Amino acid sequence: MRICLRRESIRLHAFTSTVGLADILPPIRLGESLPRWWKSLTPYSTADGSLTKQLGLSKIETARHCYGMRELFNRGVGIPLWADTHVVMNADGAIDTYSSNRELKPAGGSHPAQQFQGLLSSGAQQFKFVSPWSFVCEKPMQFIWIHPFYHQPNANRFHTMPGVVEYRNQHATNVNVVLQRPEGERSELAFSAGEMLAYLFPMFESRLELSVEEISERDIKRINMASSVTFKPLFFNRAHGIAPWMPKTSSFDRALRKFRH
Repeated sequence: MRICLRRESIRLHAFTSTVGLADILPPIRLGESLPRWWKSLTPYSTADGSLTKQLGLSKIETARHCYGMRELFNRGVGIPLWADTHVVMNADGAIDTYSSNRELKPAGGSHPAQQFQGLLSSGAQQFKFVSPWSFVCEKPMQFIWIHPFYHQPNANRFHTMPGVVEYRNQHATNVNVVLQRPEGERSELAFSAGEMLAYLFPMFESRLELSVEEISERDIKRINMASSVTFKPLFFNRAHGIAPWMPKTSSFDRALRKFRH
């Protein structure tokens, strides 16, 4: 007799108070937002190299057969930029940012270099995009952020800094990147709404469910309440055993109430 055990599912909630953003530019499964070059790539290509000719091959497999890339698109979540953003790196080292989303004040900024002294070369600049998204997970499961390599054709334009996070005890989703900075010169970079900023991958085998929802600004503040009383909300929530707060209108709450009845 064969017994099939259904895998437990973990739900990740993505909340925002920016009107319409959840419908237009939500965090999205990579399988639903494949890069253009991948979608236009055929499974096979005509062999034109000397080695393939020696082997007598008339065609070769393309990246569409790569297990690693296929699994990446199957398992990951993409974080697209939520608004047009201009980053100005002045010659004196100061950074100015401008965003089409007037609700984001500021649109971004940088950490003091002393916080990561020795990490970057003199021609590199750390920058943080301030995100309008708050993520909530009912369990302290870990996720890893990495650079969205396959969605960024210019690998030298910026690089998203990797890190491991969890969303039961903290909910911020700001995106830290490294930019190229010409020494002693003014430089300006323009980022467009919709371009991929980061890949997010679950570090667990349970099935991931992604829920995206627009809620009120008051609810966003309630979710991030610990940030208003401490500089270290993750450790504060852990130390006091504070469960993540969920809006009463959330899809999770509706499903829970339905289950209870």
